[in-house]
Amino acid sequence: MRMRETDRQRKIEKKKKESEERKEERERERVGSRVNELKKKRYKQTIKRLNERGNGREGRMISNKTT
Repeated sequence: MRMRETDRQRKIEKKKKESEERKEERERERVGSRVNELKKKRYKQTIKRLNERGNGREGRMISNKTT
C-alpha cells in the first residue's frame, strides 16, 4: 500500500512541476513577443519622425555614402 501512495505522490508532484514549467515558458514567450512588438512600434515611430523631417532612411544612407 505504501509504495502505491508514494508513487501516486511522485506522479502528482511531477505533473505539478511540469505544468509550472509550461506556465513559465508561456509567460516568457508572451513577454518576448511584447518586447518585439514594442521594438517594432518604436522603429516605425522613429522612421515616421525622420520622414516628416525629410531625411528618412534613404536620406541618411545617401548622406553616409557622400561623407
